[in-house]
Amino acid sequence: MECQESSTKIFEKFTWKIENFSRLNDEKIYSEPFIVCGYPWRINLRPKGKNGDDNLYIYLEAMQTSNMSEGWSRDVEFKILLYNQVDTNRTIVEENSRVLNENGNGIRYKFVKLSELHDPRNGFVVKDTCIVGAEVLVYNAKLEKPVKLEVPMSNLKTISPVDAELFSPTIEEVMNCNTVGKFEEVCSDNLSLIERPRKRSRKYNDLAFAALGRVLYFLKNIKVKDINDKACKDLLVLWDELKKFKFDLTWVEPQVQHALGMKSYVEKAMQVENLKDDMILLELETDRLKAKLAAAKVNLDIERDLLKAKGIKERDLDSELVSGSREVGETEQEKSSVEKFEKFTWKVENFSRLKTGEVYSEPFVIGGYPWKICLYRDKDEHDDLEIYLDAVETANMSEEWSRHVKFKLVVFNQLNTSMTITNDFVDGEFNASKSYLGFADFMKLEKLRDPNKGFMVDDACILGAEVYVRKSTNETRLNQAANFNASLTFGNQISHMEEEVQRQNQGFHFQYLKSFSPVSTLFCIEPTNPNDAEMFSPSNEELVDFSSVEQIEETDNPSLVEHLSKTSHNFADFAFAALGRVLYFLKNRKVRDMNEQGCKDLQVLWDELKKFKFDLIWIEPQVQYALGMKSYVEKALQLEKLKENIVALQLEMERLNAKLVGAEVSFDIEKDLLKAKGYEERDLDSELGYGSWRP
Repeated sequence: MECQESSTKIFEKFTWKIENFSRLNDEKIYSEPFIVCGYPWRINLRPKGKNGDDNLYIYLEAMQTSNMSEGWSRDVEFKILLYNQVDTNRTIVEENSRVLNENGNGIRYKFVKLSELHDPRNGFVVKDTCIVGAEVLVYNAKLEKPVKLEVPMSNLKTISPVDAELFSPTIEEVMNCNTVGKFEEVCSDNLSLIERPRKRSRKYNDLAFAALGRVLYFLKNIKVKDINDKACKDLLVLWDELKKFKFDLTWVEPQVQHALGMKSYVEKAMQVENLKDDMILLELETDRLKAKLAAAKVNLDIERDLLKAKGIKERDLDSELVSGSREVGETEQEKSSVEKFEKFTWKVENFSRLKTGEVYSEPFVIGGYPWKICLYRDKDEHDDLEIYLDAVETANMSEEWSRHVKFKLVVFNQLNTSMTITNDFVDGEFNASKSYLGFADFMKLEKLRDPNKGFMVDDACILGAEVYVRKSTNETRLNQAANFNASLTFGNQISHMEEEVQRQNQGFHFQYLKSFSPVSTLFCIEPTNPNDAEMFSPSNEELVDFSSVEQIEETDNPSLVEHLSKTSHNFADFAFAALGRVLYFLKNRKVRDMNEQGCKDLQVLWDELKKFKFDLIWIEPQVQYALGMKSYVEKALQLEKLKENIVALQLEMERLNAKLVGAEVSFDIEKDLLKAKGYEERDLDSELGYGSWRP
């Protein structure tokens, strides 16, 4: 993205290069998100037309994020461009100005007929690539905060106490601060400031007014958002120093006490603000990866067509190169005679203060798949508490995905565990049409809220789930090769998870959400050095003693034995060793291992084997198949990695959403406490002193 300047306006320009344009099958495609004047945008393009209309439509879309409040709007001037790559003078430009809001967050233009677009003589699609762009100027934005691309903590300057013996400025120097109101205004409203110092020495007066100036300077220049623990300590040091001079400070003390009393309010407000900032960045990154995913799918489709043209069948990345293979779409399921249950608990605090009737836990991973608990409660005490287990839908799911699961849900009694309410285990199927299962009448809300019953203690209840995944189809398990022991404890909801192999009556312990590791590192086979042949002379029995390689006698190729019967014993050993290494490679490597290094390794082994003049017609197709998979595997792994990253972002978004609910409840409590102290709620970016020092 680059900036284009004129004498009166500053536009920001974004261009989007769309490759493999003719291969796009989606009804609409999106660019990666981009930031203009601090606000997120994306381009939406309809490559097949719209509702049967044979025209190319391009949209400029204001992305909606959690930074927007109800009634938001952006006043913008813009250009949408379809570039002509042969003659720039024929580039098509649509420009206008518009106010975008929640009722209309996009701008649409019809550009050219699709037949005209795809005609290579017109220059809009060159080498199957189309380029579109947008230039945008945001004049004004209302009820929307700019996106923070970097969200650093405020670097508040440390205010150290001043040594009275070393600091002796004049009154004029003390009051010569650009952002502090004129000192005469303060003195005219508080005559005691002038009357009392007349009886003191000039040096004493200078020190006294210096102390007063530091407090006023602090209140005037520090913003509400800066009142953290360190700032409160700094202000308290300055205030204690000022009180030593025995001024009548009743006119400024309320503002000082107000500032000191804002710490907890500011901490809760900043937690909410930071969570929203993080969620916006996650939203933008997710949309960016989804745009890349769309392009990666097109590239993989091209590779599939090339494989098909070579007569090679598409294979699952985790299948073996030769035997035991499975086609794409089939799902392996771990078989076990033991039902492997895992448990998750969720402590919901400030239950009575929750704003919405529907509340979700943070996501948790059981059986390699992500879940969350949903509870629904009505304000009517006579209604029921509804609890559901919800399968979190992610980019790892294909059409017609399903999970066959055995589970139960729990509401814990915190005073008497024998009174804990649970349902019998349920066998159910989660799928695209029904992604949640549970109970609409788990228990009465009146019973839940009764403090004498033990389900609600200190306005907190504890829910749980116990889950065993029997089988899943058309869904990739989360990559859980690497774990991180980070407990999911947050403001108002605390989540724990535990795994058990055999069901036992055990308590629920802390949850550890499992991370998502990068694509596994491929094992590198060192090629055999021909110069080492004299040192390598195993027996025939040793050569075929590979745990996963079929015996060479079963290859149904008697020419192997006939050919070598005419050679020396050592030559035969070397020949069968070379054959064994190729067979071992083909048997033990998976399709996903055929990257550039894997292909180089197999090529070395194959070239070595051919030197022994075997009749290799029976195995050559499998070797060539493996060597021809490199480009397909690279594209498939790229797609797989993008999906893994998107899933990780989706789960993190779910986690932050749940965390935000708790943070907003805590913030509401702080607002009420602030109001009870007689203080009004303040904008985090406002100054502590309101620009005036009048009492």
